[in-house]
Amino acid sequence: MKRRKRDWSEHSKSNRTKRKLLEISSSCHKIDEYFEVLNKMEIILNENNVLKRQLAKAMETNILQESSDNYEAKGLLKILLECAKFNANRKPGGIRYTTTLKELGTLLFLLGGRQLYEILNANLQLPSISTVKLHLNNTVFIREGEFRFAALKEFLLKRNLPLQVWLSEDGTQVTGRIQYCPTNNQVVGFVLPVDANGLPVLDSFPATSARVIKSYFDENAKSHIAYCIMAKPMVPKSPSFCLAMFGSDNKFTSPIVLKRWEWMEAAAKDIGLEIRGISSDGDSKLLKAMLYRSVVPSTQKWPFFSCRTSPGTVFVQDTVHLSAKLKSRLLKASIILPLGKHNVASRGHLSELMKVDTVDQHDLAPCLLNPKDKMNFRAVQKLCDKQVTDLLSKHIPNSKGTVCYLTMIREVMEAFLKTSLTPTDRIDLIWKWVFFVRLWRYWVLNTDGYTLGHNFITTNAYYCLELNAHGLIQIIRNLRDSGDEELFFPENFDSQPCESFFRTSRSMSSTHSTVVNYSILDFQHKIRRIDFIAESKINLKDTIVLPRNIKTIKKTSEDRFFPTTLPSDKEIEEIIQKSFKKSVKMAANLGLCKKNVQIPISSLPIISLPELDNNCDSDIDVSDDECDTEELENALILPSSSASNDDESEPNSNLNLEDDEQTVEDLLMVSSGALGVKTFQNVPISPSSLYVLVMDGEGNPSIITKQSYIYLLSKGSSHDTALSSNRLLRVMQAQRVSHRLNTTVADLKMPSKEDCVSLGDWCAFVEESDNSVCVGRILAFSYLSGPTWSQQEYKALFAPTKAPAKNARGLGCLCSWFKIVKSKELKSINMDIHGFYSMEHYICSLPRPRVEGTRVFLTCSYQSILACRQ
Repeated sequence: MKRRKRDWSEHSKSNRTKRKLLEISSSCHKIDEYFEVLNKMEIILNENNVLKRQLAKAMETNILQESSDNYEAKGLLKILLECAKFNANRKPGGIRYTTTLKELGTLLFLLGGRQLYEILNANLQLPSISTVKLHLNNTVFIREGEFRFAALKEFLLKRNLPLQVWLSEDGTQVTGRIQYCPTNNQVVGFVLPVDANGLPVLDSFPATSARVIKSYFDENAKSHIAYCIMAKPMVPKSPSFCLAMFGSDNKFTSPIVLKRWEWMEAAAKDIGLEIRGISSDGDSKLLKAMLYRSVVPSTQKWPFFSCRTSPGTVFVQDTVHLSAKLKSRLLKASIILPLGKHNVASRGHLSELMKVDTVDQHDLAPCLLNPKDKMNFRAVQKLCDKQVTDLLSKHIPNSKGTVCYLTMIREVMEAFLKTSLTPTDRIDLIWKWVFFVRLWRYWVLNTDGYTLGHNFITTNAYYCLELNAHGLIQIIRNLRDSGDEELFFPENFDSQPCESFFRTSRSMSSTHSTVVNYSILDFQHKIRRIDFIAESKINLKDTIVLPRNIKTIKKTSEDRFFPTTLPSDKEIEEIIQKSFKKSVKMAANLGLCKKNVQIPISSLPIISLPELDNNCDSDIDVSDDECDTEELENALILPSSSASNDDESEPNSNLNLEDDEQTVEDLLMVSSGALGVKTFQNVPISPSSLYVLVMDGEGNPSIITKQSYIYLLSKGSSHDTALSSNRLLRVMQAQRVSHRLNTTVADLKMPSKEDCVSLGDWCAFVEESDNSVCVGRILAFSYLSGPTWSQQEYKALFAPTKAPAKNARGLGCLCSWFKIVKSKELKSINMDIHGFYSMEHYICSLPRPRVEGTRVFLTCSYQSILACRQ
């Protein structure tokens, strides 16, 4: 029997829809039921025109009201709409903009650049580029050498900040270009002379005539450093203010600095401001001036304290720069940092750690050990991280000295930069290490064979550390006694506002621009722009939404500590006593002192005026060979004579050539027989005009712009300073990139003679005294002879085991030494004096020993080492 096929049509979509419609309630109206009502309404409206018009009007009003409620213009859109309505019937030359739009347009132009602003201007009702530039030029022009205390006070009042600031000083390298500034008719780029108060003399180089301009090139030095003095409000996250800027050639004396500081303190006081402190980055002359102002004989009350305790300006060195100096000292190849007879602080331990543990554990890279990269603060943070010191203690034998040194750097930084610490914690941290360094210094001085110059941190870094510890107590006492405890934020007490300001100025270029260097005049214009951006954000905050101005509260695991009360003098003494006990315990464990030692008195020098005048005094040398080579020793100025105004030419329509006769030969020389610049006719010539009268290549009088004349003179003199556009290359000294010649030593399974060894390698050597075999872990290399100490320095991380035949200086290595006992175990050898051992005694390289707690064992046999010796 044939099976009947099932009918699925009743389940189709159309049939399902029909069934749903049939199930609709009978009370539901159908659309055709309204047709009769609509027809009746249409008849009524056609018969009553008044009712028809009223209904149409009511519907139009309702539609407009709904449209207005849903699409109301606000903020920037409303400002642009109002401007468009106001200028709707005006001609292009008659368009006017409100101050708010000019301010906003200038801000967008400065932040986004010309290319972006052209797009915005073409599509939105924004001011033209010429209008924007005119609005910017109407702001205050920053004069070189001017101290803007009145503007600083206005800056603080507008932001509701306390009238107390912390000053910082620093310099950055510029191109050294000489330029003409038409705003004040000055030649810009020469070092300004100073007056009796140590202040730069304003408007010292007026461009009055060609002869006067020429004299400036003959008698004055070019500025190759832009020196800035920044004012930082005593409140966290508040913007800084550029108090003054001037050019310098980095030649100045400490007395000039002292005179300027005294004048600044008096000027601030007269206007109602208070300077709480001054910071720098370790510049030797500023440091010397700080020591002169701060250090007094130790009192009976606080024998450990060497600075004055009376209220006044506090002097502190930048913590970031100090930590970088300490890091550079550790990485310097020829420096041995002994911490007792058993321990040495060395980068060799870090190099070995990178071979033993993986990157995910220590987060280190070989580039962090580059001794020439002196200003890499990120490298400081990584090297001093607690996980690094923990791994060193656990996996690297005899690394106690390096662990101690890295811990010192970390905790010295935290004393000022870690926001969660209380004032008592900060005092405890930094003074613990100050006492430790004093004990270490005393041990080096009293150990034969060691000197402070070669076996201790630099004198500059030591004085900076001492000054910071004293300054921390001084600022605590000053704020406590004046009732301003809420202003205690030690992370503000540094010179980082200067560094941040320099970074901002170098990054102020439009999209696709790579120009990061500038001259003194360029820097003046950049300061104006930076000030305008800061002011416009305040002026526009009520009308325009600026996301970065909106304060957001971020909850973190490490909350800031806001002090309610600062410790009393008695509490400070108790903290110091506890800190000293901790330092003695650490020093005694390293063999630097005995446990019953007394608190060491500070060795900060008391500087007198004669010593201050002699900046080369060897007894009070605060120079630092680890200093940053780009930011340099911060710049000030030496007095220099300014040109006499008696040489000015007459303003003149008679073309008097007498004033320019002496410049003809020089001008002809640099122009090679022709000026090569645009000349003018029938233009006014006066001391204040833009033009000067000169002689061309054929001896005829010609009128050119002052800027062109300065260009010709500059072309004939020394070239502008060449600066790299890469910031990292500017602060890093040149270094030949070298690679290890042999990479198999770390993976050795048996002793082997190698052509090359590197830091962290374990090697066997012949002991000269008894011809026995000893084991050394390499920590550093050095030449064994040379006319100067610097020429003995060996900078590479690896070295050949056999010195080249042409090299007569010899090559040695600094090692942690071990003797072999029971054929396998290695026992540490106590060294009275750590030094460099000649590589001529090298036998072979060894597989890395096995570490079991505090014991170290060879992983190869003693016989295999002797086999390599044969």
